[in-house]
Amino acid sequence: MSSFSTAEGGSPLPPEEKPPSAPLLTPAPEAFPEAVPAPAPVPAVVPLSSSVPEALPELPPVPAPAPSFGSVPEAFPLPAPILSSTVPEAFPEPVPVAAETPSALAETATPPAASSPPESFPEPAKSDPTESAEPTPAPNPSPVPAISPVPDPLPVPASTSPVPAPVPPAKPPASGTQRDFLRLLAVFGALALVLAAPFLLRPPENQLFADATESLVIISPHNDSIRNEFARAFALHMKAKTGKPVRIDWRDVGGTSEISKYIDGSYQAAFDQAWHKAHPDTRWKEKTVASPGAAAVSKDVPDDTPADDTQAQAARREFLASKIGIGADLFFGGGTYPFIQHAKRGQIVDSGIFEAEPGWFTEDVIPQEASGEQLYDPGHRWVGNCLSSFGICYNEDWIRRLKVEKPPAQWADLGDPHYIGTLAIADPAKSGSAVKTFEMLMQQQLGQAVAKIDFANVADPVEAERNALDAGWTAGLNLIQRIAANARYFTDNAAKTPFDVAQGNAAAGMSIDFYGRTLNEALRRTDGSSRIQFILPEGGSSIGADPIAMFRGAPHPELCLEFIHFVLSPEGQRLWHYRPGTEGGPARHALRRLPVRKDAFTPEEMKFSSDPDLNPYERAKSFHYHEAWTGPHLGLLQFIIQAMCLEPHEELCEAWKALTEAHFPPRATKLFFDVQFVGYTNVTGGLSEQIRGGDPLMLQKRRRDMRENFRRNYIRAAELAKRGE
Repeated sequence: MSSFSTAEGGSPLPPEEKPPSAPLLTPAPEAFPEAVPAPAPVPAVVPLSSSVPEALPELPPVPAPAPSFGSVPEAFPLPAPILSSTVPEAFPEPVPVAAETPSALAETATPPAASSPPESFPEPAKSDPTESAEPTPAPNPSPVPAISPVPDPLPVPASTSPVPAPVPPAKPPASGTQRDFLRLLAVFGALALVLAAPFLLRPPENQLFADATESLVIISPHNDSIRNEFARAFALHMKAKTGKPVRIDWRDVGGTSEISKYIDGSYQAAFDQAWHKAHPDTRWKEKTVASPGAAAVSKDVPDDTPADDTQAQAARREFLASKIGIGADLFFGGGTYPFIQHAKRGQIVDSGIFEAEPGWFTEDVIPQEASGEQLYDPGHRWVGNCLSSFGICYNEDWIRRLKVEKPPAQWADLGDPHYIGTLAIADPAKSGSAVKTFEMLMQQQLGQAVAKIDFANVADPVEAERNALDAGWTAGLNLIQRIAANARYFTDNAAKTPFDVAQGNAAAGMSIDFYGRTLNEALRRTDGSSRIQFILPEGGSSIGADPIAMFRGAPHPELCLEFIHFVLSPEGQRLWHYRPGTEGGPARHALRRLPVRKDAFTPEEMKFSSDPDLNPYERAKSFHYHEAWTGPHLGLLQFIIQAMCLEPHEELCEAWKALTEAHFPPRATKLFFDVQFVGYTNVTGGLSEQIRGGDPLMLQKRRRDMRENFRRNYIRAAELAKRGE
């Protein structure tokens, strides 16, 4: 909308003679005077409101020639500065354009008011060329947008009156598009900073691998502390030896049980593919073995007469003679049981370390066994590199809260009803260390039962030992029932147990020794005390090896041998037990593991140890592991614990609570602890063998029947206990 001014005498000026002024951004009047017709369409302008007050208050005229900076009536909103204060009550009729306008306005025009220019201006409407022959004046730097056609602005005449200095144009506010762009720019800038930060701030040891040209693929259940320390130390070792570091590519598959399943499945798939490629025209006809891969990873030992091999036997023989691999080099850590099984299947092979260092594998350095446990494979397919024991970690604050007379010191103490709902236990079906812990518990119960036999006064020592083993097996399963009934949960990661105990989420739990010791040190107060403690049950745990082995078909066999050699050397063994920061020790983390080498426990070496008073070979003398008692039945033990404790855990806990509240009435207690259908006689009579090599569908049915049997017993025992029977 254009505005009109009044000359000094009050007569209206024609539109062409109007001085330039700021655009009026107030609501438009309801009706406009008749506008001069435009020869071309008017450019788009900012839409104006159509509502205007019916009458405007009379304003004093503006004295000429000086401009007036008055106020705007309150009835008008003020979205933008308005520097002209004179608004006529009625708009005069427009006057036709005159040719003499420049001279006519020379003395009466009002100087332009300073204002901020709008973001864009429409082009002025062009006059009809027939009305005037005069050339169009030069455009004014501050044109005025108008709804009706506006003539070209006129030059401002000189004036003797003081004119305010022109106000510099204000920066227009950012549009919505500009704001969105700036916002996106800020987001992308922050994202770029986050992505760049790990590279800019990475610790110096990461620079060590910048020159690495080779990688060693290792599958391991070890935690990050062990991985980081051995990766750093081995890279430094290789750089000093060859001038080039080697990068360790750690593969995290899960716990030991998950790793074993992954290895079996990967080798089956790899051999299936290789067999069908080598025998494209041969159809698999075996009915007892599902596939060539399944036959390949069986534990069958081929005889010396390949001519009479079945198809499955031929596939097994072909696998054992092949270099089929799974893209991984080493299996590092996880207890001896899975290594024994993978060695029988032919998935791990001799790395050459026994031939390279025969002097290491002697009674004075690395003995073949300790406390009845094997420390390396007689076939040289795996070798222990550190030692582990299994014990109990507990939270002192929880023990005081539960008002237990004394902290747990034996496995049987965890079966005390005081611990209902407070124990943290790992699932033995998913954790190899949990399996080993339960095996230690069973070994202790079996050993105590056999120790009661007076062999000098029994008629049949063999029968007496068999009966004692059956009683010890039953006592062990009953203790596992009580411990499971006190458990808050069963986790799939053995490392979670001590962490939950340390954080106060559980009162106690079963743990590997180094987890318990590490947290004890990490939470040690200034006075030397710690809220988490770890103990080894006296006579309740052997020392077991944590092995390392090379996979069949390893992509880098030379590097595998180099890594195994480093881990078993005095240099590598010091990483397990030296204090952080000591020469030859770990850089950051105390690993709190026990070396497998006996010469690591000399007084000179123990001065730098995190546990200077702990010698596992001395402790091993108080416990002897009998592999024949439980070793062949570990798979069945996992199977039983799942069906007896994990799957019916809710019914188990309810029955246990009812028994304790009723003070263990006899009928209910007997039914609760009834495990005769999985007794030692049945286990050694063929049940264990059925579980090991049975059909998967048959195993599922057997476990379902076993689970439902235990569930019915628990439900019935709870009912009897509530009646006091």
